[in-house]
Amino acid sequence: MDNTLTTKFSLNQGWLTEKDAVVFGVFEGEEIPCGLGFKKETAEKEAELLFPIFSKIKRYFAHKDFSGKLGKVAVIYPENVLYKRVILCGLGKKEELDAEKLRQVASQAIAAAEATDAAKISFTLFGSPLQRAEDRLRYIFEGAVLTLYKFNAYKSKGAEKESGAKITEVEFLLPEIIEADEVSAWQKQLERNVTIAEAVYFARNIVNQPSSVVTPQFLAETAEALAKQYPGISVRVMRKTELKDRGMNGILTVGGGSDKEPVLITLEYSPASASEKTVALVGKGVCFDSGGLSLKSAENMMEMKMDMAGAAAVMGAIVTAARLQLPVKVSAVIPAVENVPSPTAYKPGDIITSASGKTIEVLNTDAEGRIILADALHYAAAELKPTYVIDLATLTYACELALGNHYAGLLGNNDELLGLITEASERTGEKVWLFPFDDCYKKQIESDVADVKNIGGKTAGVITSSLFLKEFVGEHKGYAHIDIAGTAILSEKNHYRPKGGSGFGVRLLVDFLEHLGGVSEAIKAE
Repeated sequence: MDNTLTTKFSLNQGWLTEKDAVVFGVFEGEEIPCGLGFKKETAEKEAELLFPIFSKIKRYFAHKDFSGKLGKVAVIYPENVLYKRVILCGLGKKEELDAEKLRQVASQAIAAAEATDAAKISFTLFGSPLQRAEDRLRYIFEGAVLTLYKFNAYKSKGAEKESGAKITEVEFLLPEIIEADEVSAWQKQLERNVTIAEAVYFARNIVNQPSSVVTPQFLAETAEALAKQYPGISVRVMRKTELKDRGMNGILTVGGGSDKEPVLITLEYSPASASEKTVALVGKGVCFDSGGLSLKSAENMMEMKMDMAGAAAVMGAIVTAARLQLPVKVSAVIPAVENVPSPTAYKPGDIITSASGKTIEVLNTDAEGRIILADALHYAAAELKPTYVIDLATLTYACELALGNHYAGLLGNNDELLGLITEASERTGEKVWLFPFDDCYKKQIESDVADVKNIGGKTAGVITSSLFLKEFVGEHKGYAHIDIAGTAILSEKNHYRPKGGSGFGVRLLVDFLEHLGGVSEAIKAE
């Protein structure tokens, strides 16, 4: 799969050239767009150019056709100016504008440009004067690039053509007040943003593929290809014989019902110079989850081809760490299986001896993700011995019931780690919500016949599932679990997050790694 962005992204200080579509942001109650930045010596010329635009905007306000309210978009066609189209985006009240709203506004602008068949769109760096221009560039870029994503891999050329004109270029109009020697720093930041966006595309592409393509072997081959492509990354794939030798019966048992052999994949990125803190990212890789013998209902089962979204996210994150040359050692551990019913499938009532030696009573074969993660987490904590272990998993419907599709659940045993993840969440807009990680819930997973049971009853499902996972990191004091069940798979489009695989977690983890290991060049100015 080619995850390279087909749309070209560029920076430009050339405001006085012909433009296909220019996006201006307008605050509620104001009549002049924000985000303009001209040098004093050229301001008169720009004002002359933009006067017809501003005059038409004022007429929109006078007729109450456009008020600057958040979410409102208008496309106008000024006469006798260089700009063919002007897309006005309402920013709402100035004091209420934040990063997430900027992403959403940029997404709306892309939708408007696509609806008018614009081939090239130019963004001014609109936003709050309290936000740095560099930050506005990041937020607008994210909203634009993540909206442009389309999964057309299985459409015929005719059907793809019918889907509408493709935006071939997006440029960002930099303020002219920025000096030439500063533009190179802006260019580095744009390149960083593009690299991360390609990782999100990578994760989305894998998650959106059918399960007939994305098998455990496919994930293993993808990992091996990544290790060949990017310097500093190595790969190890444990197959059936080695898994058996290592006692990884959780992975073997869950995957035992399928003719697709289960694997445990480990990618390692080891930079020449690294910070003292190391990270293991563990991603749930259930390539299809039928529920096993505890069969799911037919409703929404097709979404279960996406039950490996955690695996896709951690793969995207470690590749990005290598591409950005982040000075932090990172491992990505991925248990990959299919959970399907068959004569060889595991059954309710089975008892599994995990790699840690702890035994698991199976009450429900549809709580399979935590069983394979038990082996992967034990391996990550006990053998890799990182400072922090973080797992990403589409783990529980309980999390989606609690938080919907806007927040992922966050739990863990290390306040510093939880704080770092929360800060990354605030910067990226990939929101997390902290749940209690209290042993008072532990009684719900106590088993009469084994060390733990794999479900904890009808209540507190997010918490009991995470306490189950905690059993297998042992005494490790730097563990966090992120339940992405509601955020990684969307049943409908949500601004710049498409229907299907959202790629949730990639930007969150990359930002976390950037700020953990001595940040990349693009964010050193913060």
